[in-house]
Amino acid sequence: MLYFLEPMTDPKEQGRPPFPENKFRGPITLMQRHDLESALHLLEMSIVDEETKMPDYQKIRETYDQIFQNVRESDRIQYVVAHDQNGHVIGIAGYQVPPEFDTSEFNKTTKVAQVVNLYVDPEKFNIEIEAALLKKL
Repeated sequence: MLYFLEPMTDPKEQGRPPFPENKFRGPITLMQRHDLESALHLLEMSIVDEETKMPDYQKIRETYDQIFQNVRESDRIQYVVAHDQNGHVIGIAGYQVPPEFDTSEFNKTTKVAQVVNLYVDPEKFNIEIEAALLKKL
């Protein structure tokens, strides 16, 4: 699924409150093999069937296999992870450079990445973790 976002503008110009300050101070690093077990736990909490609200193990396995393959082989998709104070993965952002599609008509820059997936621990979710992951990309 692809989403196209309008270029970010200063919210004050649009009469909105300013962007919140990013208060997440945990480490964000490129995903390594040792992060995979903790990442699986995060996926189990994050990927649920819309109707039953139970973990969707088929989608979890497909997503985990994709992440594992890309981390192991340093393939075209890279992942960054946010860690809590205990070193557990609480957020994952996958990105691809260059994107799978032509973005020239939407962007005025050559520094373009496609966000492939973004997961944040639902028990620890806050916008600061998402914002920190996306900023790291």
